[in-house]
Amino acid sequence: MLATECEATLMFVKRSDGGVEARLVPPRRPRTAPPNGGATDVAGRGGESPPRALRRTPTQSRGRARVEAILDAAEVVFAEAGYENATTEAIAQRAGASIGSLYQFFPNKRALFEAVSARYLASVRDLFDGTIVAALPGMPWEDVLDMAIDAFWAASTSSPAFSAIWLQGRITRQLIDAGYALNRVFADRAEELLVRYAPELPKKRRAVVATMIVETVSAMLFVAVRLHEPAGDGQAGPPRKKSAGPSPADELIGETKRMLRAYVRDALGEPR
Repeated sequence: MLATECEATLMFVKRSDGGVEARLVPPRRPRTAPPNGGATDVAGRGGESPPRALRRTPTQSRGRARVEAILDAAEVVFAEAGYENATTEAIAQRAGASIGSLYQFFPNKRALFEAVSARYLASVRDLFDGTIVAALPGMPWEDVLDMAIDAFWAASTSSPAFSAIWLQGRITRQLIDAGYALNRVFADRAEELLVRYAPELPKKRRAVVATMIVETVSAMLFVAVRLHEPAGDGQAGPPRKKSAGPSPADELIGETKRMLRAYVRDALGEPR
């Protein structure tokens, strides 16, 4: 369990199939009746109740598949329209579900967005853990670094989740805290790897280097995805024409690798 510093708690729960599910658990607040007499605002504004991961947890595979389909649709709608313009009606239509079916699981748009965010954070952690496991003993650290950056870049551009959350989403303090907490987990794991390649490096210095690697990759991925994404209703960026050769985003990822290789090489005291 990872506790955020202010509004919510991010919990990682292992599923029966071996995967990991992230849940954002909000603090308890007094219940207040919404101004519309209990009905949920379709556009997700007005009398929203405190967010919950799920209004009802599905117990059968059919119900779980329906929830996944709704979250898949929500990712696309949030990425294309932006959080403010997205509606639960549009998400239900995209998922091929009735609005009533959506409300069985999610009370409002805010809860949907937070569920999309939690699922994304869990998938990123799974990806990181898989990359670390793939870092076989004896593999040069340069290859491990490149492999990790390539894996996260591919994940950031192969689905609309990254854009839906970080470019078009509703950025709250609790989401920022959840992302920061996850980066701390990544930095701790990166520090473990550094022990393998530089056991003589002081622990305090190792922690700083690991944090620099993780936060640099995180920041540069954000910039690269902004370059990669064409403008849509959510206005992620200006339209870009396709051209021969590497795209500006791909070139930026390549430069990120070069920069971090030079930094790590210097930190490890290796000759240039």
